[in-house]
Amino acid sequence: MSFGEKLQTLRKAKGISQDQLALHLNVSRQAISKWGLGSSLPEVENIIEISRFFDTSIDYLLKDDLQDKEEAGNKAKKTNAALSSSVLLRLSTAFMVIGLLISFSTWYNHQTSEAIVSGMIVQIVGAVLYGIGKMLAKPITILFSPLLNILLMTLIPASVLANLLSGDPLAPYPTEGNAILTFVFLVFVVLGISCFFIRNRRVKKEQV
Repeated sequence: MSFGEKLQTLRKAKGISQDQLALHLNVSRQAISKWGLGSSLPEVENIIEISRFFDTSIDYLLKDDLQDKEEAGNKAKKTNAALSSSVLLRLSTAFMVIGLLISFSTWYNHQTSEAIVSGMIVQIVGAVLYGIGKMLAKPITILFSPLLNILLMTLIPASVLANLLSGDPLAPYPTEGNAILTFVFLVFVVLGISCFFIRNRRVKKEQV
């Protein structure tokens, strides 16, 4: 029950009109009406006098209103955090994709190790943004969301390792048949392990 509702209840229980209460507190009848409707709150000295007049505590008069304001503030903070988190998670995926495009386009034109490194640096930035986004609001996301970022970040390292194991030149994508098979195997292993850990983590959270 709000302050205004409590004031009306106390006033009616004591058989006091708005005019009589206004006269006692030395305020206008309009002020009493606004307090009762909840459109405004009285000054501190008036709250003290009201508590004395109706023989009740200040804590009783204000507790629900203060709790409502605190809950509204907490809700606003959570909403802002969730919004920031959502933006950062989307940005992280965008950086992952941009990193891939940088590596592929630079490698196609120059075929240097810098092409691989530059793309991976951009993807690392994306991974950092993803971590910050998860820390801000810790939203419950669909399983493919973290797996998508893991997949995007795995492609270049898996390609480099697959080419290295197959004896092919280093590149941000598999270049020969054996490298392609090794690449597919590595990606499936990484996704399988990631999926296992993500599911286990969520099961533990649900059990807590």
